[in-house]
Amino acid sequence: MKKVKAYCLGEKFNLKKLEESIEKYSFTKFKDFLFINQKNLKTLIFPYWVIISWNNSYDFDKEILDRVRNSIINPHKSLEESYFFEENDKFKIINDNFYIPNNDNIIISISYALSQSIKLNYFEDEIEKEI
Repeated sequence: MKKVKAYCLGEKFNLKKLEESIEKYSFTKFKDFLFINQKNLKTLIFPYWVIISWNNSYDFDKEILDRVRNSIINPHKSLEESYFFEENDKFKIINDNFYIPNNDNIIISISYALSQSIKLNYFEDEIEKEI
């Protein structure tokens, strides 16, 4: 199975610095996120400083993370979560594994859900520390 990773790095980012840091990649700027989509490399960067990586190599993820760190405002301890997915004709989830069609709209939808999940985990950890 292939792996999708979610990274939560900080509160927010400086958009201008972020775009400059990834300008060497072909990315599309949407209202709510940046989408790096090169060949089979798919990475979504959300404004609440979450990055979702779809089956990218460790080296590619590390390169992206290293490039964007200088644009983080209020960085915090990084969180990382991993999930598994496989391409399939129909979308389904079985035992925390995603089976999805090879469709960017579905990848974007799932990325939104994963980004919200990891950000919520960050807030839960912060609340637990306070309690």
